[in-house]
Amino acid sequence: MAVTDKQLDVLAVLLDHRELSDTEDDRGYHHAMYADELNALMTAQIQAIQMEELVGSRAGSSYQDDDATSSAGLSHHGDDEGNVPFTGLL
Repeated sequence: MAVTDKQLDVLAVLLDHRELSDTEDDRGYHHAMYADELNALMTAQIQAIQMEELVGSRAGSSYQDDDATSSAGLSHHGDDEGNVPFTGLL
């Protein structure tokens, strides 16, 4: 894809009013934003792993509990939902 002279002129006008310190400020800003986003993504990943483990463990125990309670004519309602640990940002 070829760049037209008009596109180069627009770019030159934009860059003409910027100094090296502006570019360094931008770099610092983008590094900080990247670090913040990386932290948010890592937190979300940890929460997803914890939720996957929690659901897996409850599904396994719920399946076993349902077998035991269905043979006794009882139902399982999972009333232990308040015991889920808080893992950080939502």
